[in-house]
Amino acid sequence: MSEEPASVDFDRAAEFYDATRGLNDETTERTLDLLTQEVAGWGRVLEIGVGTGLMALPLAERGVNMVGLDLSEQMLGQLVRKAGGRPPFPLLRADATRLPLRDGGFDAAYARHVLHLIPNWRLAVQELCRVVGRGVVLIEAGWSGGQDGWSSLWDAVRAAAGPAVEHVGLQMSSEGRAELDGAFIEAGGRPRELPEIPYEDHDTVERFVSEIERRSPSWTWRATDEEVTAAVDAARRWAMERFGMLDVRPDTTAHVRWRAFDIDR
Repeated sequence: MSEEPASVDFDRAAEFYDATRGLNDETTERTLDLLTQEVAGWGRVLEIGVGTGLMALPLAERGVNMVGLDLSEQMLGQLVRKAGGRPPFPLLRADATRLPLRDGGFDAAYARHVLHLIPNWRLAVQELCRVVGRGVVLIEAGWSGGQDGWSSLWDAVRAAAGPAVEHVGLQMSSEGRAELDGAFIEAGGRPRELPEIPYEDHDTVERFVSEIERRSPSWTWRATDEEVTAAVDAARRWAMERFGMLDVRPDTTAHVRWRAFDIDR
């Protein structure tokens, strides 16, 4: 019997995570406002994949009763360093598919940039619904941009580099969001629409290529040198054919999508 593929940990990304996975200040504040509004009054709140605390630290400063969980010891260490050397709230090192937490022990939970890293993401959904016996679970469900922008660029990269660029877990496409809703419904959650959060996208193809060459994106960690080279070459060709340069933004505006799932058992 083959082993279940492991969830992706971010030990190797701890030092550069904040510089490569953050949002601009305005979008971050809007995201924090949305999360605060949803979890206000619910009591203890769990973040799976808490990482370096990009969301959890400011939420705790807003008075949210946070608990953070992550698979990566290095990421948790970075969070503690950012907080001044001591854990600012309870921190657990564990896999999201096997939460060492009692049933119904939390009133709310959320996950940002996590389910695409978990091969058995449906089990993580079941675990979230188990530990949030009655409350709300919030999941960042990808982003939307123009069809001729990043989506088109990614199509070109996938065609050149193959399956290596695909996430090991949930693909946050329209089909993936439907799968996400179905998994929560099966686990006892009721999907609810949330307002999309607009943001100004300053990323360029030049930076995109540079990050791949540095092997910053998690998919590059399991890709071969040939696959990384193919992805870089495809991105460069795509930009040069359309814009004649790499220092260009494929999309200037986009939207961050979150989904709420109300749990009532």
